[in-house]
Amino acid sequence: MSIKKKWILNILLLCLSATQSLGDDTLSGPSPIESLRMTKRLGAYYSLYGDPYPATSSINLFYNMTDYLRLNIGSGIAPSACGLNTSSGTLICASQPPIIGGGIKFLLPKNNLTPIVGLNFGQPISGNWIYSSFYLNAGVDWIHNSGFLLDAGINFFSNYTSTVSPYLNVGFAF
Repeated sequence: MSIKKKWILNILLLCLSATQSLGDDTLSGPSPIESLRMTKRLGAYYSLYGDPYPATSSINLFYNMTDYLRLNIGSGIAPSACGLNTSSGTLICASQPPIIGGGIKFLLPKNNLTPIVGLNFGQPISGNWIYSSFYLNAGVDWIHNSGFLLDAGINFFSNYTSTVSPYLNVGFAF
C-alpha cells in the first residue's frame, strides 16, 4: 500500500472516530435528519494552503447542495518562485499568476462535525504552469450554530514537488 493511501485511510479513520466519540447534542443539527449545513447553505471561507491549491492563501465561496455534498469556488495568491543568481549573488523572485479553482466535497450527513473528502482543481489565471492539476483533500469539517465554519486536513497531489500538505479553512455560513 502506498504512503498516500495510508495517509488517506488514517485521516478517514481519525475523522470517523472523532465524530463517534462526541455526544449527540454536539453532532445533531436542526432536526434529527439533517445538520446545520441544510439551514446554512451559503458561505465563504479563508483558506490557508487549502482551496484552490497551490495558493498559499485564498478566499472561497461555497454552497451546500445537500447535507453530504458541498460545491466551492475560489481564487488565491500563488507562491512566488525565487532563485539565487550565482553570478551576482542576488535573490531573484518572479511573481506567479493568481490561482482559480473549484471543487466538490463529500461529508457525512446529519453531523455538524464530520469527516470531509474533496476532489478539487486549481489553475493559474494565465500561462502554462506546473501547478495546475486535480488534487484530493481529506480532513474534518465543523459548523457551529452561529454559522462559524472550521475545516482542517491534508491535500494530496501527485504532480507537485511534495505529495502532502496540511490546510486550514476558517469561514462563515449563512
